[in-house]
Amino acid sequence: MAASSLKIEGLLGMVTLRLKDDNFLKWRYQIESVLEEVTAAYKEWLRADKALLSFLIATLSDDAIEYVIGSKTARDAWLSLSDHYATVSRALISHLKTELQTAQKGGDSIDKFLLCLKRIKDQLSVAGISISDDDLMIAALNGLPSEYDMIKTVLIARDTSISFKDFRTQLLAAEQSAESRLSALHTPMVAMIGHTSSGSLNTGAGILPTPSTVLVSPSGFHANARPSGSMSTSFGRGRFSGNRSFPPRGDFQGYRPSHGGGFQGFRPSPGGFPKFGVVPECQICNKRGHTAVNCYHRNVSPQHSAS
Repeated sequence: MAASSLKIEGLLGMVTLRLKDDNFLKWRYQIESVLEEVTAAYKEWLRADKALLSFLIATLSDDAIEYVIGSKTARDAWLSLSDHYATVSRALISHLKTELQTAQKGGDSIDKFLLCLKRIKDQLSVAGISISDDDLMIAALNGLPSEYDMIKTVLIARDTSISFKDFRTQLLAAEQSAESRLSALHTPMVAMIGHTSSGSLNTGAGILPTPSTVLVSPSGFHANARPSGSMSTSFGRGRFSGNRSFPPRGDFQGYRPSHGGGFQGFRPSPGGFPKFGVVPECQICNKRGHTAVNCYHRNVSPQHSAS
C-alpha cells in the first residue's frame, strides 16, 4: 500500500459503514480489513527504517557508535547523536556571536574571510541560532579595512537588498582594484630604490648630489674650479651674486662687499662670462692680475700721467 493510504483521510475513505446498534458485525469486519492493510504498510515502513538505521550506523566511527547502541529506529539513533554532538552551551553561543561581530579581514583574502564568517554561521545554525544573509554581510562589512571604505559606503547606501552571491562578487572586484592600486604605487618606488642603489655602488653618490667646492685664488678664480649644479651664479655689472663662498682673508684685493651681499668692482670680460682658470688682463695698462676697474692708471688724469 502506498504511503498516502496511511493518512487519516485515506483510512476514512475506506470505511463505508458507521457503527450503529444493529450493524456491529458488519462494522467490525470492515475495520479488520482496513487494519490488515495498515499492518502491511507498517511492516514495509519497518523494513525501510531498518535499512536507514543500518546506513546511519555505517557512517559512524567506533566511538560514535557507542551513542546509538540500543536505538530501535533510525529516529532514536538520530536523536541520540544530536543530543551529544549538536548540544551547545549558552557560553559557546555567546562566544560565536561575539566572534562573528568582531571578525576582521586582516591579511586574508576576501574568499578566506567570507569562508571564516560562514563557518561561524554554520556553527550557530547547529546550535539553533539562525543568522540571515543580511546579518552575515553586515558582519563582513564591519571587518573590512579602510581600503574598502568606498565599496562599504556603496553597499550600505543601497535601497534594495542584494544576494550574498552578488555581495561576494562586489567585494572580489574591490579587492582586485585595491591590489592594482597598491601595485601601481609599489613599482615606481622599487625602481627608484634600485636606481639609487646602483648609482651609489658605481659612483659613490648618494640620493642627493654633493655640491662642488669653489676655490678662489688671489687672482680671482682657481684654475681647477668649475661651476656646480647646486650653485646659482649670475654676473652683472659690478656685482657677483648667487650661492657664494666668501673668499679667504686677503683674497680679492681691491674688491669690496656691496650692500646687496655681492662684490663690487668686478666686471665681466669682453667675451662674456669669465672662464675659470684664466688670469684677467687690464685693458688700460695691459698688465695681468687685475682688470681695468681696479687699474691705478684709470683714476690718474692725463696731465698727471704725462708728467
